[in-house]
Amino acid sequence: MSVTLENIEKIIERTKVSYKEAKEMLESCGGDVVEAIVQIEQQQAKSQSDDSKAKKAAFEAKKETLLLQAKFWGKQALKLLKKAMLIKVLWKKEDKVHLELPLLLVLIFAVFAMPFSVIVLVLPFFFGIKMQLKKNNGKVTDISDWIKEHTPNSDQNN
Repeated sequence: MSVTLENIEKIIERTKVSYKEAKEMLESCGGDVVEAIVQIEQQQAKSQSDDSKAKKAAFEAKKETLLLQAKFWGKQALKLLKKAMLIKVLWKKEDKVHLELPLLLVLIFAVFAMPFSVIVLVLPFFFGIKMQLKKNNGKVTDISDWIKEHTPNSDQNN
């Protein structure tokens, strides 16, 4: 068999390779069109398999990275939740504690019962009840005084 334009075109039509690749494969197969097509298809299948393996490896690497990030952020969230359970919110009047709750419960309540929680969190100020944060080391921060210090007074604006 010989290398003819007609044979090269048959290979190109079947395998969608370039003219140069079809001609080189036809020459290496001694002009046998069928053998050239088989060789090219085997190369294409191997190339697709290699691409598939590379994509799978990239996917596995991304998956592993996401799992590591999820573990990291999960640990950080757990630390934050533990810390929020150790900090207590106190409602006091004249050195008598009327209510003491973990900060985490107060925050959950504030988020899920928003209209009611605003009333519950603001109402004590009108009755002279102070809100305080008590950390596990015993340090107490008075929320009422902090809010008064950080809100603008009408006397200061005039």
